[in-house]
Amino acid sequence: MDHSLTIGKAIKSTIFFLCRTLAGIRLKWKKIFPGQTKSVLLVGTSEVTVFDLLDAEEIVAELGDKRSYMVVSRGTRPFARTKLRERDLNIPQIALPRALSRAWDLIIFADHNNTRWFHADIPKIKYGHGLTSGKSYGPGGSWAFGASALDSRGNSLYDVMFVESSYYRDITLRENPALHGCLAVVGSLMADKLMALNHEREAVRRELGIQAHDRVFVIFSTWGPSSLIQRFGDQLLDQLPEIAADFKIFFIIHPLNDRESFGGKDALADRLETCKQQGIAARVDPTQPWFPYLVAADVVLTDHTSLFLYYVLLEKPFFFVPLVEDAIMEESLIWTFFELTEPYTPG
Repeated sequence: MDHSLTIGKAIKSTIFFLCRTLAGIRLKWKKIFPGQTKSVLLVGTSEVTVFDLLDAEEIVAELGDKRSYMVVSRGTRPFARTKLRERDLNIPQIALPRALSRAWDLIIFADHNNTRWFHADIPKIKYGHGLTSGKSYGPGGSWAFGASALDSRGNSLYDVMFVESSYYRDITLRENPALHGCLAVVGSLMADKLMALNHEREAVRRELGIQAHDRVFVIFSTWGPSSLIQRFGDQLLDQLPEIAADFKIFFIIHPLNDRESFGGKDALADRLETCKQQGIAARVDPTQPWFPYLVAADVVLTDHTSLFLYYVLLEKPFFFVPLVEDAIMEESLIWTFFELTEPYTPG
């Protein structure tokens, strides 16, 4: 047993407890002496979810004269923080312990990971991490709306959870009735932006260095053992030189696949870098917008990533690898696509 890890977790838990206690005192004080300016916190947990919150920034702007801050915490690597600084966000970053101790008027979360760390009396919104894929998360149900969305007493962690359609609201409530009254159907700003960008497809392709005669093949992969890149990555990379004879190839791979704790393979990352150096294929930087590559694509190979749902909106051809059993909730849109699609056998 690694005692240093145990001691480290105990120290972290103590610090977070003290921060929440301070936040509780400040919340009581705020009720007696309310301030003139409201404060909103945006919480990102990785380089992916942080950039999803760029849309939430627009929502915050509509809330009126409020000061907004961003906390970039768990899993976000230094290069992602650098990319954030390069973006003109007009939102200062705040360290997690300081954020935990503040009496916020509202907190907007991109994902679940840090929700329990904040004081329970602060209003919370789950903005969401893209369109709902319906990805399963073991016995706890789907990651987005299963047990991960509940506290220890089985109640919602959030005052409001955004969902993009009444269809997903209804299947979510069948899965998790505890969320009744918490779900708000709001559509998807990200989907709207993608469709708007699609009207500028030729300009987008030119900006990416794609010639008019080039055919673009984009490969999407989610993370984890059931993902395309972890199941078929080696075989796919073996065939890339042959595919590159007819297509310009881009990879959009979830950054969690780079981490050993999520089953990532360093050798695979090395091979992708080699492909880039040889001019065979390029991996899209996870901190850069992926919309342009969806718009530029002529055909896509994918798995059960939520990016697949965005691509479907563009009504262009795609292939997906066989679905691992229990990887997706039944009745979700991606599950339905897999159920309705006939297997393709080359030749």
